[in-house]
Amino acid sequence: MQAFELDKIASETTTTIQPENLLKKTGNLVNLVSKALNTSGANGEPAYVRARNEADDADKAYRIAVRKLDRHRLALEERIEDTLKVLQRWETERLRAVKTVLLQYQGTMANLPKSLEPSTERSATLIAAYQPESDLTALIERYRTGPFRPDPQVYESVAHDESDVVFGIDLRKWAEGGWYALTQGAEKKDAELIPPVLTALLSSLDAAYERAPNDLEKRKAWIYEVPLPGVHHLRETLNAVPPEQPFPVDALAKFDAPIIASCIKLWALELNPPLALYEGWDEFRKLYPTVGGPPKTGDESEEEHLQQVGTALQRLPRVHLYVLDALVKHLKK
Repeated sequence: MQAFELDKIASETTTTIQPENLLKKTGNLVNLVSKALNTSGANGEPAYVRARNEADDADKAYRIAVRKLDRHRLALEERIEDTLKVLQRWETERLRAVKTVLLQYQGTMANLPKSLEPSTERSATLIAAYQPESDLTALIERYRTGPFRPDPQVYESVAHDESDVVFGIDLRKWAEGGWYALTQGAEKKDAELIPPVLTALLSSLDAAYERAPNDLEKRKAWIYEVPLPGVHHLRETLNAVPPEQPFPVDALAKFDAPIIASCIKLWALELNPPLALYEGWDEFRKLYPTVGGPPKTGDESEEEHLQQVGTALQRLPRVHLYVLDALVKHLKK
């Protein structure tokens, strides 16, 4: 009995899977896909057009959300900087108040009998050695977490590699050309390997130097501790310029030299990857172990040191070398 039922099932299966049935199902699938593609929406547009518009709307919303997130990051950095400066001022005032109280105590002890004079002299030596500024510096060095390293939030399109901002970019992708290479049919020339935003900042800084009374003030423009709100304002002004338009000279002329110099430093800090690349960090760290300090000397001569620097620079991409050359030439002038 079971054998007859198995034969019946096999017969039904064979009858079902026939070429005519397979073609019929394939035709139904094609009709279903064609119907879905030709289905018009409420305004009469095909489904694929509606999907393209929805994708563009989602991409636009994502772009706006990334820019808003980056502005929140800037605001947070400004708040942290302001808070740390207030805490530093309060701590400085507290340490100075402690020393003032100790000096008053020392003055009171000086009026006591001569038998306490040795103890008074020892306490005077300790109080004179107490420096509030040194204690504050030791406190900062003990609890510091590292240098200021901003992490920009940059919009990345799924359709192309072009960036809509000039801060936080990848110089290698920018140098490859992206849409520029596709439309012009050629890579950027050597003179075009320096980003226009850096050229505009350096040019405006040269113009701001003319208002400085002497070379010392020009040098101070690079070492001033400029508050972040002013630097971020210039940053947002430059980021708001469309990629195909030049940077307005009049807008940059409104800023002082220290703000422009700090903005150049911020632009270099936000590059991803940095100018020396993550791979070459250890090599440059060996050549310059102390930030802002003299190069490592040891037993090697200046010529050997320059050869090592040249070897490290040769490993950098061409666009990174051109940017470094522009910065060094400006500082040398």
